[in-house]
Amino acid sequence: MTATARKIADDLGLSPATVSQVKNGVYNGKPETAARVRAALNLSDAPPFTTEGQQQMAVVLEAAAEDRELALIVAPSGSGKTFIAERFAADRDDTFYIKMWSNPSQGGLLRSLCLLLGLAVSGNNDLKLERLRAAADGRFLILDESDLLIDVKRADRFLARIEIARELKEAGFGVALLGLPDLQTELQRNAASYVYSRIGYHAAPKPPTAEDYYRYCDAKGLVEKKELAKLAAGRGGFRYLD
Repeated sequence: MTATARKIADDLGLSPATVSQVKNGVYNGKPETAARVRAALNLSDAPPFTTEGQQQMAVVLEAAAEDRELALIVAPSGSGKTFIAERFAADRDDTFYIKMWSNPSQGGLLRSLCLLLGLAVSGNNDLKLERLRAAADGRFLILDESDLLIDVKRADRFLARIEIARELKEAGFGVALLGLPDLQTELQRNAASYVYSRIGYHAAPKPPTAEDYYRYCDAKGLVEKKELAKLAAGRGGFRYLD
């Protein structure tokens, strides 16, 4: 949690998790508690727009961060994975968010993670990994668009990249892999024995419904929402509406 959110939790006699859940729109407890937190955070009375699937993603991130677990979240493009992940990371000073890129080298991935955490990038891959392991300290890493780590021609390269996530989890990081459904397929196919079986939390929410798109159009003041919802379903979801 950020220092401000942690202070609010202390002042209200609540857990930091409760404050985080209210801020992210996934709190299902007493309405009066939510109202107190929202007032302290200077939020509007209306909770932020989220779909059921996005709420599921946020709950998985919350659990994985608290328990320092390995999490997997897969959903179609435009479902709101990046939206939820970025909002979650912005609310916590122990969480680091990074987007993957297509077919990275193992060294390039290690270097980017070192830079993300403010660590030195000199030396070979083993040294970079050792620095990352030493920096765990209960931190949480969100690796968005992790389906880009897949190499359809070389499964061993995919496994080497995913192995980094497993190593960091074993060192004490919480790690969340976010991506398209192909990510889960490849993990099951190529890493079932020693990575997929170690996933502690998993979410594979269904694509947004037409009703979700209608509500989003209403929240954004968009007209002709039926036509827009029809187009959004095949052209990028909420990203298309934005």
